[in-house]
Amino acid sequence: IHECGVLIRQHRWVVLGGVSAMVVAWFMAFRVPGARAVRARDYLMAGDAYTRTERYTQAVPYLERAVSMAPGDSFGRGQLMWAYYRVDRFDEAARQAEHLLESDPQNGELHRMLALCHYFTGRFETAQRHCDRAVSLGASVHAGFLEALAKEHSAPRSR
Repeated sequence: IHECGVLIRQHRWVVLGGVSAMVVAWFMAFRVPGARAVRARDYLMAGDAYTRTERYTQAVPYLERAVSMAPGDSFGRGQLMWAYYRVDRFDEAARQAEHLLESDPQNGELHRMLALCHYFTGRFETAQRHCDRAVSLGASVHAGFLEALAKEHSAPRSR
């Protein structure tokens, strides 16, 4: 059943694929007695479907549940990080990126994400440090972001 995937959300169907998808939707919405417990993968599939259609606000609760059920799942945590970023929850996105960096400290893409999150929350020095690290690890950083970061980093601070 968990391989399919349709879910009911406010009386609307979101098709994720599969022939017996209605069974999954029914189970997730009503917890049919005798059916297996919902697994983290089910929530991850629902959240992933929302992120693929750029419906990040709807994806967040499903991805949060998936990560709480399977905290070691780096794919789920990465999806949650991206969803948080896309809904301007930069502190939460940074926390997810930092957690992912614990297991992959040489990941330039995560350092780039941290640079962006810190930039948008006004922590320019920290953003510059992560940006430099991202570039040194070979991650691509948009030239416009580099210019904006340099401008903010060199701007005089009022006390």
